[in-house]
Amino acid sequence: MATHASAPPTEAGAQGEIAYASDGYLYANNGSTWVKQGGGSWPWVNFNGSPCSGAGNTCTIRSSYKVNKVVRLGSGHYQIYWDTNFSDANYAIFTTVGNSAWGETYACINKYDVQSVSSAEILCGYMIYLNDWSYISVMAMGNQ
Repeated sequence: MATHASAPPTEAGAQGEIAYASDGYLYANNGSTWVKQGGGSWPWVNFNGSPCSGAGNTCTIRSSYKVNKVVRLGSGHYQIYWDTNFSDANYAIFTTVGNSAWGETYACINKYDVQSVSSAEILCGYMIYLNDWSYISVMAMGNQ
């Protein structure tokens, strides 16, 4: 998948090609033009959950889109703050985690009972233990 600086993409593309544009939307090429796909420009973040330090236990963000900050609330427990509020708290969260030292990948779960329009909490762990991870990726999909 290509990344384009313009929105919609102005560069030529082959039919069926998918591109991510500067407006945060995916575009598909129908053979003659780029067509904006449904959904929205969903927020995502890749951050280092181990260690998080400084004012408010803030985690280091490697890369993100529409995410304000990530805060460590406890071992394997993080809160992601969105740049733009969702219209309601019924959005979906997708996560992956990994540890470069172990070379393994696991998953986090979303704490739905505390999810709000402005932030979401995730719990990351291995088996029954909550752990901090060096590679955490989160994406949220819903109406913003």
